[in-house]
Amino acid sequence: MGALRRRRALLPQDIPWVVAAIGFVVLVSANTAVQRRQTHKREVTIERILKVQQALERYAIDNAGRFPPQKVGLSALVEPPGPDVQPQPLRWCGPYVTSQEDLRDGWGRPFWYLVGGPGDPPRPYELFSQGADNSDGGKSMDADIDAWDPDTLVP
Repeated sequence: MGALRRRRALLPQDIPWVVAAIGFVVLVSANTAVQRRQTHKREVTIERILKVQQALERYAIDNAGRFPPQKVGLSALVEPPGPDVQPQPLRWCGPYVTSQEDLRDGWGRPFWYLVGGPGDPPRPYELFSQGADNSDGGKSMDADIDAWDPDTLVP
């Protein structure tokens, strides 16, 4: 018969190592979950910014190439501007997006919308999100997402 192997019991000095190993696994799992959540928010932002960009183009088609005035902003895509807003849209065939939620990034902040923009020829508007950190620039998840910059439209 073969030799019987004896099982060694968990000794008190082993407990800190076990706790440390479990803590490490929990930390790695939590970090992965946070990264996935941030990636999802960035994906939602990209999806919404493309949706808003298409809505702006439809609005402009209905209004002889004019985009919503900056005073009204993107809310003109959900409901017609009030009578005090000038210039009034020639035709409002909206809503161009289904809800105000579509006008917010994945972090719940409104998109930046500015009439007129840089470029040659100049862009008709600027549409962007400042990313996870809500400040200009940034890298990775903190990077800005700009409707006119295809490099930023990648999760």
